[in-house]
Amino acid sequence: MPDCGHCIEVEGMDQWMDADGGGQIQPKCCPRCKTPIKICMRYGDIIKNAFNDIAIAKKKIFLLKGNPLEFFQNCFAKLSGCRNRVRQCEQLKSSVVETIDKNLGAIDQQIKPKRKIKGKNVNPSLGPDIRFQIEVNLDVLERILEMLGKMTSRTSRSPLLLTSPSPSQDMTPELMNEFYNLVKKLLRSVMERDRISTGEYQAVTEELDRFEYVRAYFVLQSTPSFPVVGAPSPENELIQRQLMKNIRVLENEQKVEIRAAMETLGVKLKTGIGITDTERRQIIQAMGMSQGHWFKCPNGHVYAIADCGGAMVESRCNECRARIGGTNHRLLGDNRLAGEMDGAIRPAWPQ
Repeated sequence: MPDCGHCIEVEGMDQWMDADGGGQIQPKCCPRCKTPIKICMRYGDIIKNAFNDIAIAKKKIFLLKGNPLEFFQNCFAKLSGCRNRVRQCEQLKSSVVETIDKNLGAIDQQIKPKRKIKGKNVNPSLGPDIRFQIEVNLDVLERILEMLGKMTSRTSRSPLLLTSPSPSQDMTPELMNEFYNLVKKLLRSVMERDRISTGEYQAVTEELDRFEYVRAYFVLQSTPSFPVVGAPSPENELIQRQLMKNIRVLENEQKVEIRAAMETLGVKLKTGIGITDTERRQIIQAMGMSQGHWFKCPNGHVYAIADCGGAMVESRCNECRARIGGTNHRLLGDNRLAGEMDGAIRPAWPQ
């Protein structure tokens, strides 16, 4: 008799007990009432093997959910690193940094050891879902602090740009506020969840990757020459279309295109003349003029004055129709030397 009280001396019982359950790991059950059988003298070995399989499966599942001791060690290390970054980012004086600091404090309270009567510190009992949520929160906060740290460093260069603008050229206040608002929106979406799935975590990671590109693009937009050189460029149009106006997840091909566009745009903005350094050198070589013959209109468009380099005729800029040149070897007051073109520090004809 099994422990459910039913007689199992029925036709086909041996085949029933030998069946693998459709490949599932599960206890043997009474064929009549489906009650799990724990005790039966006749089929004792089969029942023991089934429970052994269940025990092995449980062990594998618990190992997949992670070692709790390693979880706490990793969390404490990340928490310490994040708080160091918070102190480095305090100079930004942003509410984002304050929000991150509060979230770190909440996580600290969750994982803080509890003291028992005997004086031994014991880590709190947290389920696998809660542990995963804490790990995700720490990862997100760490990534955001890394991005904010790049905004405070005076010597860092964006990994997305071949040639970054000078470190003294930070984001404009308007773009910085826009970037902070994006970060706040993501923080609210992640930190206010009771739990998060692996798919949602992947989506958050992809959004953080997008933020890296947005941050680098905002730095480019903040350069003084961007309105004239960057805004009308094909590279800027591509970045706007693929990055800023695209609400879908960035594909690898799109990332490559955006990165290449940013690198080219970064070179153009550094020269301030809307061409790459290679193109600049080719033009200088083709024109064959000495230093000091290159000038720019009020809107930053470059032009050359041949012969002695002194302005003798007024004309119109081919790009914006602004007045260029001058008379009697005197340049118009709103025109300037384009030293970024050939490295000149003074005009060929003294003004």
